[in-house]
Amino acid sequence: MSSEHSSSEFPESGGAPESEAIRLSAALEQRFSYACWQNNIPLFKSLKVNNSTTQPTSELTIDLRASPEFLLPRQWQIGTLEPSQCCSVADCNLAINGHFFESLNEAQTCTVTLRLQDNDRTLATWHQDVRL
Repeated sequence: MSSEHSSSEFPESGGAPESEAIRLSAALEQRFSYACWQNNIPLFKSLKVNNSTTQPTSELTIDLRASPEFLLPRQWQIGTLEPSQCCSVADCNLAINGHFFESLNEAQTCTVTLRLQDNDRTLATWHQDVRL
């Protein structure tokens, strides 16, 4: 499942117009390797959350998962975003699954998934394939 878009936009609630949305956007490398990680080359070029609604949000989190699990799961606490506020995630350091790379003997495509949540409610989901 490959994403040609580097961002996903989802309304905060089913009835909200698209212009009033909590937006999760990300850009990441399309290819990644153990050597990239060793040389501190980041997988993510950018990771942002934008509140285009008229209401503040609270307790926002971004959850990262990879399938197969070449990265260890990660969660970022975003906290509160005021209306029209944007938050760029500065710390995009990720931990890799060493056992996965140890057993990798040919190129493989993996999917990175980000989920933006407000408490237990999912506001946006984003996917992109990465070639290892």
